[in-house]
Amino acid sequence: ERPYVCEDCGKGFGSPAHLRQHRRGHAGAKRYRCGRCAKEFRCEESLQQHLLLHT
Repeated sequence: ERPYVCEDCGKGFGSPAHLRQHRRGHAGAKRYRCGRCAKEFRCEESLQQHLLLHT
């Protein structure tokens, strides 16, 4: 069970500590860019989810 969910990308975590660690990745600059539409993301997981929209 993963009751702690990131509000930015929807990814779930089993503990609040893991969620906090993950959220630090959202606080930084947007480092991941979609090669099809140039939309930018802070975490790779969000980019991967976005790429599914292009398929």
